[in-house]
Amino acid sequence: MTEQALVAQDARQAVVLRLLAAVGAGDRDEIAQLLTADYVLVEPASLPWGGEHHGPAGYLEAIGAITDIFSLGFAIRLLATLPAASVSGPLVVLVSDVTFTRRGDAQCSVTVPVTEWFTLTGERLSRSDVHISDTAALLNLLADGR
Repeated sequence: MTEQALVAQDARQAVVLRLLAAVGAGDRDEIAQLLTADYVLVEPASLPWGGEHHGPAGYLEAIGAITDIFSLGFAIRLLATLPAASVSGPLVVLVSDVTFTRRGDAQCSVTVPVTEWFTLTGERLSRSDVHISDTAALLNLLADGR
């Protein structure tokens, strides 16, 4: 996984960027340190890895399912913190163009906009809601490599 260099504007954004770096490095221990025990990851239900994944182990399982199929590249377009009063906790939004490339076939890839909403409890992530703008493009890539 690759990501675009970006400087966090606050401690909450720094946690999100640490998570991206840990995922890219395959650092399972760092990932576990960044997530609460009751963490929830919500991926689009239409995808093979879709649905809710609970706890650090659920997160790692979901990321493993994705990265077993694809290598990922991120071009971050926006990283912003919203006030805590607007949601159940501090919220960081990440908007990226994510390139999904099928492992073993670099010619089979698609880039789609992805928005991820991160909720924090203290200095750890407690929830991530992933919104992929074109899940059909990923399903097509899985089905026929185009």
